[in-house]
Amino acid sequence: MNGLVLGIKGILSFLSAPLVGALSDVYGRKIFLILTVFCTCMPIPCLKISPWWYFALFSISGLFSVTFSVILAYVADITEKQDRSAAYGLVSATFAASLVTSPALGAWISDDYGDGAVVLLATIIAAVDVLFIVFRVPESLPVKRLASDVISWESADPFATLRLVWEDRLVLQLAVIVFLSYLPESGQFSCFFVYLKLVVGFSPEAVAAFIGLVGILSVVAQTGVLQVLTTYFGMKHVITLGLVFQLVQLTWYGLGTQ
Repeated sequence: MNGLVLGIKGILSFLSAPLVGALSDVYGRKIFLILTVFCTCMPIPCLKISPWWYFALFSISGLFSVTFSVILAYVADITEKQDRSAAYGLVSATFAASLVTSPALGAWISDDYGDGAVVLLATIIAAVDVLFIVFRVPESLPVKRLASDVISWESADPFATLRLVWEDRLVLQLAVIVFLSYLPESGQFSCFFVYLKLVVGFSPEAVAAFIGLVGILSVVAQTGVLQVLTTYFGMKHVITLGLVFQLVQLTWYGLGTQ
């Protein structure tokens, strides 16, 4: 069920991402940051109302759950070209930092106060996040473009992007690399927690501690190690090294039984 829901959400995100990007070029990044964060967090309260409502809203939220894409566009607006690689690394590091705190915090609150308290806290954090964007995050586009200059069927057509990718050999190669790397990674994320508990035998506390450790290592890698490796070895060799480590990681997960 989890894989089906994530698949539907992914398809909807693929179909809506070009249109959201084009609209954010016209109306600004901030309004779409608010919209995407709200839609991403919208299903959380339904965890205590109805699982089916949660799955339904989680799937539909894929239409606007492209927060990461809007954030990367925001970063591109406010940074120079030579600084973007480091800035993108910091964005990824903040995502990893959330993995450090959320599993352990959720497990602790659930043990002491119940699952309802976890859902309530997650809902409050989501609301604070939206309010923070509304009142504290400035618009990144100094000059907004005319809608007639940006929005067209071609800019909103997700398959037009695929055609552009197909026409450029280098971009096509990079797209294939990203697709093949995210394919097993998405499968890992969809069943990771269940696999650790049912196959490897981890307790909820052990899962939380393990995810926290992985998050800490990811923060260190994104903020420090990645920049050093890129400086000395170049992006191509760093990508190759990352894929090799991913292969080793997934192989160990597959062979591990205790």
